[in-house]
Amino acid sequence: MHGPFARSPLADELRLVDLNVRSVVHLAHLVLPDLLARGRGRLLVTSSVAAAMPAPLLGTYAASKAFLRSFAWSLRGEVAGSGVTVTTLLPGPTSTDFFREAEMRRTHIGRSPKSRPAHVAHLAVDALERGQAEVATGVVAKTMLVLARVLPQPARAAFHGWFYAPGKG
Repeated sequence: MHGPFARSPLADELRLVDLNVRSVVHLAHLVLPDLLARGRGRLLVTSSVAAAMPAPLLGTYAASKAFLRSFAWSLRGEVAGSGVTVTTLLPGPTSTDFFREAEMRRTHIGRSPKSRPAHVAHLAVDALERGQAEVATGVVAKTMLVLARVLPQPARAAFHGWFYAPGKG
């Protein structure tokens, strides 16, 4: 879902929320009790660097990813000391069909450098095995996380909106 929220079909927005939020909550609820009963295990929640800032033109997506980031950190706190860890993956732009499917190839982020999916998966599994709380992948993701820490909220929204807007050329 890319574009102005007020012009997007509500059914599409709700499908995105179901996929990104509801399905993860459902799966975590199915898996976590067994991990806790065993006293060991790892849970990986795939969020996105989009979780770090408001995202005009991609608002529902970014908000759903912010939910996942907060949810993972919350679960991590709940299971602390149990032998179970929760790791949040914050991938930046990755060479997948995402930008084509969302009709975002001509946006600034769509034209930015992208990580290879295998590299992102490798970093995610390494972080998961170490029980690391969070891992960001790619230069763009790491840069955006730094900007999210230092920019005031209106500037974050403006920057992120620019990033998701069509670029020239």
